[in-house]
Amino acid sequence: MINTFYYLVPEDYNESKKIKTEYFIIDSLIKKGINIIPIFTFKDIKKDSKYDGIIFNSLKIILKNQKILTYAKKNNIPIFWWYFDTAKIRFARQRRVLKIAKQVSIFFNKDKDSFSDYLQSNINPIWLDQGVPSICNYTEIQKYDYDLSFFGSYEKSHSKRTNLLKEIDNKFNLIIYSKDYKKFLSNGFQNAKPFVPIETISKKIAKINLILNGDYNSNYCWSNRIHLIIGSGGFSLVEYVKGLENEYIDNQHCIYFNDKNDLVEKINFWLADNNNREKIRFNGYQHAHKEKRYEIKTNFFIQTINEFINNNHV
Repeated sequence: MINTFYYLVPEDYNESKKIKTEYFIIDSLIKKGINIIPIFTFKDIKKDSKYDGIIFNSLKIILKNQKILTYAKKNNIPIFWWYFDTAKIRFARQRRVLKIAKQVSIFFNKDKDSFSDYLQSNINPIWLDQGVPSICNYTEIQKYDYDLSFFGSYEKSHSKRTNLLKEIDNKFNLIIYSKDYKKFLSNGFQNAKPFVPIETISKKIAKINLILNGDYNSNYCWSNRIHLIIGSGGFSLVEYVKGLENEYIDNQHCIYFNDKNDLVEKINFWLADNNNREKIRFNGYQHAHKEKRYEIKTNFFIQTINEFINNNHV
């Protein structure tokens, strides 16, 4: 049985103001009896320690610590990458992702359309989504301050999303919560406020919460915001991506839309339907915490790693 792992994390991974996803994964693994040793750089690896493998998530951090990959290969240590983003936003990113993925034992990711290409490149891909943090909660709300909300960043690479939000902002009472809130305000948005910590999302949701893709759209690859918002009791209009129907049921846990016209039509409809809107947001919250929590995600994660280690007799 596997027991001990080094886990490469950002220095602020458990900072209370902005807890990183790594914190929830590590917490879940520890509760399963796995010994996790957080490390921040290659220098933190103790060559005389006994451990079963190395785990990391961030492309940015592993690029700064590529000696870990060389060290793992030299010492026959399995290394596992659970990548949260798509590799296909830009060619430069895709090239970096492929370089790193070729050096790990298992590449957990959501770019399912690329798996055949990955296999031909001697990459071992496994599809694995993120999940609902345990600190997401449900708040009974008597009055909403806004009709619509969007939780997310302002990125030049997502200009289509920003343009869609601007059109929505011109028609409806929209609030944006973002680390980039000043950029939204400087670009003419009416209401934008600072980033909201995960545990307080439930107190900031609007009547309708928008979950939008970036400009690059890939089957089976979506933002973790769907879990964060629905898992915080937010009634959500979700931009449909193939595969999402396996995660949340349309008209039961959330509402899917396909294009701008469909979105506007559904905004108008659901702003007027208070009773069913409240039922759906509660059903979505219950489903998210029952089926999509990190305890379930890490069960699959650690089971897959265990099978790899046993099969390879490492």
